[in-house]
Amino acid sequence: MDLAVVAASSTATANRLLQNPRRAVHPARSVECRTSAYDSRVSAEVVTTWGVVLDLDEDAADPTLDAMSLRRQAACWFEAARRAYFDRCPRLATLLREQVAGLAVSAEQIGPLPSGPYRGGVMVAVSVAEVRTSSFDMALRIRLTADHDAPPASGRCTVALVRDADGAVVRIPREIRDEFIALELGASAWL
Repeated sequence: MDLAVVAASSTATANRLLQNPRRAVHPARSVECRTSAYDSRVSAEVVTTWGVVLDLDEDAADPTLDAMSLRRQAACWFEAARRAYFDRCPRLATLLREQVAGLAVSAEQIGPLPSGPYRGGVMVAVSVAEVRTSSFDMALRIRLTADHDAPPASGRCTVALVRDADGAVVRIPREIRDEFIALELGASAWL
């Protein structure tokens, strides 16, 4: 295919997307693309491997929780899954000890959870999705195992390494990034 045709095709698609950002059709493939600020349906329909998956038993799922209590419980599940992930990162633990630092979680977001009572267990998965020198983002998926028709909830948070003494952000070295990559590449649990 001629490079000029590809450029014109890409420009036309970009212009259509700018005119109607919620819907665009790629001219060469007739594939419809949809975009939105936060559409959990898109990420919930993708099945992929996750760095850590916790399979919580039925006792962890209290069917009497109301919507607000369920959101608080989901935040606790996210925290437990993060801890399980960090337990598999010995280089990160060494760096935190050497720097006398801790992990600061911010910008935690959890998408919509199924409404109404639920029964059965819960599967919670986390992975490091993006690593920067000052912080990293973790992705979350929560699936209620007994409610197969309910879409899973997705979420994200940002984690920084912060020195205890002065609150300064500790630079994330390449070795920690490599440790995250190795954990992700070795992942075998699907959700």
